[in-house]
Amino acid sequence: MAHPAQQNAPFLPTVTIAEVSVKYHGKASHDSAYPWEGVNALDAAVLAYSNLSVLRQQLKPEWRLHGIIKYGGLRLASELLLWSEARSGGDNLPGPYLYESNGKALGMVFPEQPASQLLWFRNLGNVSFIVPGIHPFFYIGTDALNHTEEYAEAAGAPEAQLHTLRAAKVLAVTAVDVVCCPDLLQQVRDDFRLTKLRGEETRGQKHNSERHMNTLDLTEFRG
Repeated sequence: MAHPAQQNAPFLPTVTIAEVSVKYHGKASHDSAYPWEGVNALDAAVLAYSNLSVLRQQLKPEWRLHGIIKYGGLRLASELLLWSEARSGGDNLPGPYLYESNGKALGMVFPEQPASQLLWFRNLGNVSFIVPGIHPFFYIGTDALNHTEEYAEAAGAPEAQLHTLRAAKVLAVTAVDVVCCPDLLQQVRDDFRLTKLRGEETRGQKHNSERHMNTLDLTEFRG
Protein backbone atom coordinates (compact mmCIF):
# COMPACT_ATOMS: atom_id res chain seq x y z
CA MET A 1 0.00 0.00 0.00
CA ALA A 2 0.99 3.64 -0.35
CA HIS A 3 0.33 6.70 1.79
CA PRO A 4 -0.12 10.33 0.69
CA ALA A 5 2.54 12.74 1.90
CA GLN A 6 4.39 15.94 0.97
CA GLN A 7 6.73 14.16 -1.46
CA ASN A 8 7.27 10.96 -3.39
CA ALA A 9 9.38 8.49 -1.42
CA PRO A 10 9.88 4.75 -1.90
CA PHE A 11 10.62 4.38 1.81
CA LEU A 12 10.51 6.45 5.01
CA PRO A 13 11.29 5.36 8.59
CA THR A 14 8.22 3.86 10.25
CA VAL A 15 7.17 2.35 13.55
CA THR A 16 4.89 -0.49 14.58
CA ILE A 17 1.85 0.03 16.82
CA ALA A 18 0.77 -1.63 20.07
CA GLU A 19 -2.53 -0.61 21.69
CA VAL A 20 -3.36 -0.87 25.40
CA SER A 21 -6.72 -0.13 27.01
CA VAL A 22 -6.71 0.56 30.76
CA LYS A 23 -9.97 0.71 32.76
CA TYR A 24 -10.22 2.42 36.15
CA HIS A 25 -13.12 1.43 38.39
CA GLY A 26 -14.34 3.79 41.10
CA LYS A 27 -16.72 3.71 44.04
CA ALA A 28 -19.86 5.87 44.24
CA SER A 29 -20.35 8.28 47.13
CA HIS A 30 -22.14 11.57 47.84
CA ASP A 31 -19.81 14.35 46.72
CA SER A 32 -20.59 16.74 49.60
CA ALA A 33 -21.93 14.61 52.48
CA TYR A 34 -19.14 11.96 52.58
CA PRO A 35 -16.81 12.26 49.57
CA TRP A 36 -14.08 10.38 51.48
CA GLU A 37 -16.05 7.18 50.99
CA GLY A 38 -15.73 7.39 47.21
CA VAL A 39 -13.03 6.41 44.72
CA ASN A 40 -12.73 8.69 41.67
CA ALA A 41 -11.95 6.65 38.55
CA LEU A 42 -11.75 9.76 36.36
CA ASP A 43 -9.07 11.30 38.61
CA ALA A 44 -7.03 8.12 38.25
CA ALA A 45 -7.33 8.19 34.46
CA VAL A 46 -6.42 11.91 34.32
CA LEU A 47 -3.36 11.38 36.51
CA ALA A 48 -2.19 8.44 34.39
CA TYR A 49 -2.66 10.44 31.18
CA SER A 50 -0.80 13.46 32.62
CA ASN A 51 2.11 11.35 33.88
CA LEU A 52 2.47 9.63 30.50
CA SER A 53 2.45 13.01 28.76
CA VAL A 54 5.26 14.23 31.01
CA LEU A 55 7.16 11.00 30.30
CA ARG A 56 7.31 11.83 26.59
CA GLN A 57 10.33 14.13 26.98
CA GLN A 58 12.38 11.16 28.20
CA LEU A 59 11.38 8.84 25.34
CA LYS A 60 13.96 7.94 22.71
CA PRO A 61 13.67 9.65 19.29
CA GLU A 62 12.27 6.53 17.59
CA TRP A 63 9.58 5.99 20.27
CA ARG A 64 6.07 7.44 20.24
CA LEU A 65 3.40 7.37 22.94
CA HIS A 66 -0.15 8.68 22.46
CA GLY A 67 -3.27 8.38 24.56
CA ILE A 68 -6.86 9.52 24.91
CA ILE A 69 -9.42 9.30 27.69
CA LYS A 70 -12.07 7.38 25.82
CA TYR A 71 -14.83 7.29 28.44
CA GLY A 72 -14.37 9.82 31.23
CA GLY A 73 -16.78 9.69 34.18
CA LEU A 74 -18.96 7.00 32.63
CA ARG A 75 -20.88 5.64 35.62
CA LEU A 76 -18.17 4.37 37.96
CA ALA A 77 -15.45 3.69 35.39
CA SER A 78 -13.05 5.58 33.14
CA GLU A 79 -11.04 4.14 30.26
CA LEU A 80 -7.62 5.27 29.04
CA LEU A 81 -6.56 4.15 25.55
CA LEU A 82 -2.83 4.19 24.77
CA TRP A 83 -0.82 3.67 21.59
CA SER A 84 2.82 2.70 22.01
CA GLU A 85 5.15 2.55 19.02
CA ALA A 86 8.63 1.23 18.30
CA ARG A 87 10.64 1.16 15.09
CA SER A 88 9.54 -1.47 12.62
CA GLY A 89 11.63 -3.83 10.54
CA GLY A 90 11.18 -1.57 7.55
CA ASP A 91 10.09 -2.23 4.00
CA ASN A 92 11.48 -5.39 2.52
CA LEU A 93 14.12 -4.90 -0.15
CA PRO A 94 14.34 -4.61 -3.10
CA GLY A 95 10.70 -3.49 -3.18
CA PRO A 96 11.23 0.23 -2.48
CA TYR A 97 13.89 0.57 -5.19
CA LEU A 98 11.73 -1.26 -7.70
CA TYR A 99 8.81 1.04 -6.81
CA GLU A 100 11.02 4.09 -7.37
CA SER A 101 12.20 2.80 -10.75
CA ASN A 102 8.64 2.14 -11.88
CA GLY A 103 7.50 5.48 -10.50
CA LYS A 104 10.10 7.39 -12.50
CA ALA A 105 9.00 5.53 -15.63
CA LEU A 106 5.48 6.87 -15.05
CA GLY A 107 6.60 10.44 -14.42
CA MET A 108 7.09 10.52 -10.64
CA VAL A 109 9.81 12.82 -9.29
CA PHE A 110 11.70 11.61 -6.21
CA PRO A 111 13.84 13.99 -4.10
CA GLU A 112 17.51 13.09 -3.71
CA GLN A 113 17.21 13.46 0.06
CA PRO A 114 13.83 12.26 1.40
CA ALA A 115 12.57 13.75 4.65
CA SER A 116 14.09 10.91 6.70
CA GLN A 117 13.73 12.88 9.93
CA LEU A 118 10.00 12.16 9.81
CA LEU A 119 8.83 9.04 11.64
CA TRP A 120 5.52 7.56 10.50
CA PHE A 121 3.49 4.88 12.21
CA ARG A 122 1.32 2.48 10.27
CA ASN A 123 -0.25 -0.93 10.51
CA LEU A 124 1.94 -2.27 7.71
CA GLY A 125 4.87 -1.86 10.06
CA ASN A 126 3.35 -4.69 12.08
CA VAL A 127 2.48 -6.70 8.96
CA SER A 128 6.04 -6.42 7.61
CA PHE A 129 7.24 -8.61 10.48
CA ILE A 130 5.07 -11.46 9.15
CA VAL A 131 5.19 -11.13 5.35
CA PRO A 132 7.26 -9.04 2.93
CA GLY A 133 5.74 -5.69 2.06
CA ILE A 134 6.44 -2.09 1.03
CA HIS A 135 4.79 1.16 2.03
CA PRO A 136 5.90 4.04 -0.23
CA PHE A 137 4.63 7.60 0.03
CA PHE A 138 3.30 9.77 -2.78
CA TYR A 139 2.88 13.49 -3.40
CA ILE A 140 -0.68 14.77 -3.98
CA GLY A 141 0.13 18.34 -5.04
CA THR A 142 0.35 20.16 -1.70
CA ASP A 143 2.92 20.90 1.00
CA ALA A 144 0.25 20.99 3.72
CA LEU A 145 0.79 18.60 6.63
CA ASN A 146 -1.23 15.40 6.94
CA HIS A 147 -4.34 15.31 9.15
CA THR A 148 -5.00 19.04 8.83
CA GLU A 149 -7.97 20.82 7.24
CA GLU A 150 -5.71 22.12 4.47
CA TYR A 151 -4.53 18.62 3.62
CA ALA A 152 -8.05 17.20 3.69
CA GLU A 153 -9.17 19.89 1.22
CA ALA A 154 -6.18 19.24 -1.06
CA ALA A 155 -6.83 15.48 -0.96
CA GLY A 156 -10.24 16.06 -2.53
CA ALA A 157 -8.94 18.22 -5.36
CA PRO A 158 -8.82 16.82 -8.95
CA GLU A 159 -5.01 17.08 -9.02
CA ALA A 160 -4.73 14.78 -6.01
CA GLN A 161 -6.82 12.13 -7.74
CA LEU A 162 -4.36 12.02 -10.65
CA HIS A 163 -1.41 11.61 -8.26
CA THR A 164 -3.27 8.86 -6.40
CA LEU A 165 -4.15 6.93 -9.54
CA ARG A 166 -0.55 7.09 -10.69
CA ALA A 167 0.69 5.78 -7.34
CA ALA A 168 -1.80 2.91 -7.59
CA LYS A 169 -0.50 2.06 -11.08
CA VAL A 170 3.09 2.06 -9.81
CA LEU A 171 2.13 -0.30 -6.98
CA ALA A 172 0.39 -2.62 -9.43
CA VAL A 173 3.34 -2.66 -11.84
CA THR A 174 5.73 -3.33 -8.95
CA ALA A 175 3.61 -6.27 -7.78
CA VAL A 176 3.53 -7.70 -11.32
CA ASP A 177 7.33 -7.41 -11.56
CA VAL A 178 7.77 -9.40 -8.33
CA VAL A 179 5.21 -12.08 -9.20
CA CYS A 180 6.41 -12.57 -12.78
CA CYS A 181 10.16 -12.59 -12.04
CA PRO A 182 11.12 -15.71 -10.04
CA ASP A 183 14.64 -14.44 -9.30
CA LEU A 184 13.28 -11.14 -7.99
CA LEU A 185 10.67 -12.90 -5.88
CA GLN A 186 13.35 -15.13 -4.36
CA GLN A 187 15.49 -12.08 -3.60
CA VAL A 188 12.58 -10.49 -1.73
CA ARG A 189 12.10 -13.70 0.26
CA ASP A 190 15.81 -13.95 1.07
CA ASP A 191 16.02 -10.31 2.16
CA PHE A 192 12.93 -10.76 4.31
CA ARG A 193 14.42 -13.85 5.96
CA LEU A 194 17.69 -12.03 6.70
CA THR A 195 15.82 -9.04 8.12
CA LYS A 196 13.91 -11.30 10.52
CA LEU A 197 17.12 -13.04 11.61
CA ARG A 198 18.82 -9.73 12.34
CA GLY A 199 15.81 -8.62 14.36
CA GLU A 200 15.82 -11.84 16.38
CA GLU A 201 19.55 -11.50 17.05
CA THR A 202 19.10 -7.90 18.22
CA ARG A 203 16.24 -8.85 20.55
CA GLY A 204 18.28 -11.77 21.90
CA GLN A 205 21.27 -9.53 22.65
CA LYS A 206 19.02 -7.03 24.41
CA HIS A 207 17.40 -9.79 26.49
CA ASN A 208 20.81 -11.16 27.54
CA SER A 209 22.01 -7.68 28.48
CA GLU A 210 18.94 -7.04 30.64
CA ARG A 211 19.30 -10.43 32.31
CA HIS A 212 22.96 -9.68 33.05
CA MET A 213 22.05 -6.34 34.62
CA ASN A 214 19.44 -8.03 36.81
CA THR A 215 22.02 -10.49 38.18
CA LEU A 216 24.84 -7.99 38.85
CA ASP A 217 26.34 -8.04 42.33
CA LEU A 218 25.56 -4.51 43.50
CA THR A 219 28.15 -4.74 46.31
CA GLU A 220 30.84 -3.82 43.78
CA PHE A 221 29.24 -0.38 43.40
CA ARG A 222 29.34 0.37 47.12
CA GLY A 223 32.01 2.70 48.38
